Amino acid sequence: MSSRFRPREEPGLFDDLPLQQDPPRRQTPVVAEKAKSPPTPAPEPLPLFSEDDELTPVEAATHPASRPMGLTSARLMAGLLDVAVVLGVMLMVWVGLWWLGVDLDLVGRALVLVFLLPFSFLYQIFPLAFWGCTPGMAKVGIVARSRDGQALSFSQAALRWLASVLTVASLGLPLILTVTTGRSLAERLSGSHTLLAK
Repeated sequence: MSSRFRPREEPGLFDDLPLQQDPPRRQTPVVAEKAKSPPTPAPEPLPLFSEDDELTPVEAATHPASRPMGLTSARLMAGLLDVAVVLGVMLMVWVGLWWLGVDLDLVGRALVLVFLLPFSFLYQIFPLAFWGCTPGMAKVGIVARSRDGQALSFSQAALRWLASVLTVASLGLPLILTVTTGRSLAERLSGSHTLLAK
């Protein structure tokens, strides 16, 4: 008999009841595992600036002032006074040579400039090593000290002189370092601080 003549089946009483159906599976979110990469090492500072700006607790306890002085008008005035003294000596040498009738050519002027280097070295290194300040620094009332608060050594004073020569030779460009970090090139090279005199 064909299916089109099959009698229509009536739904039973219990056909709509839920019978043991599989419980719905809980879908666990798929978490993508992060690719394990080796930790990147922290960049090492340049050798010139490897010294921390902050003092250690021991140094801060013995140091007269634990904060960097920064670029202040006193520091600028001290630097200008010291440069003025050195330039004044150079001018005196040129005037003296002119008065003696010595005609300075290009080589003679270069020799006068070469003479200024040892003069400026002696002008800065001995006052810094013995009294902690150049005449310009003494005039405005600031001193230089080591990070532990002690007086500068001769090597530290020499490094401060070298930094001052570099600053003058580069027309004050390293002063940007003092403005941004509070510590000058001289302080970073020599491991010292510039403080207000007591």
